[in-house]
Amino acid sequence: MILPWKCELPVQHEIFPYLTHQRSDKHDYMRNLPNTDPVQCTLTGDSTVVKRTPDATFGLATFSELDVNLDFWSDELRRDRLERLMLHRKCGLLPDPKWGKADLVFPFAVYEAKGWSGDYRDARRQACLAAANYLDMLDDLARRPGPVGSIKPYQTATSHQYQVFALTSFGAHWHLLVGYRRPRGPEPEEYADTEGMSDTVYVRLFSINFDAIVLTNS
Repeated sequence: MILPWKCELPVQHEIFPYLTHQRSDKHDYMRNLPNTDPVQCTLTGDSTVVKRTPDATFGLATFSELDVNLDFWSDELRRDRLERLMLHRKCGLLPDPKWGKADLVFPFAVYEAKGWSGDYRDARRQACLAAANYLDMLDDLARRPGPVGSIKPYQTATSHQYQVFALTSFGAHWHLLVGYRRPRGPEPEEYADTEGMSDTVYVRLFSINFDAIVLTNS
């Protein structure tokens, strides 16, 4: 029998464990959020550091020397190696959205939940803000190492083709959004090279809606 869920699906136990060799966690992220003019909606040049905690963040798990016997152990994801890379004076790379850490790295998906009494729009706004932060991190990863502020080209011709998944739930209703980041185009409506506008935009590739169901043995 197939029954609709009357309440939130226990995703931590029913869905997320299927993402093997990755890690999902209620994990903080830090973001240097640019301030915008409340009337003109352009960047003011100032920014504010904000801290957010999504209901779940999906990223790569890191390892220590004690984990070397694990089948999925990876030297590239060794915690001490990522910590040294983060502090490298010429090409520091931020691996963890929680600044100064190297526990859950290079996140590629985020989940936000609201109950029936909440507002699904809040969940989507929160998930999209986190997804934009994770896209920025993946962009840094895809580029060649170099000093802060220097022009760093992508490592390969397809390195810019990365995405982040934003998953939200409102009671039994679920929404999946796939987004990516790109430079502003030459079209007039893109406002490229315009003072007060960002250099890049975040684009929704596609989104789907669905209702959660559970299979029972009766």
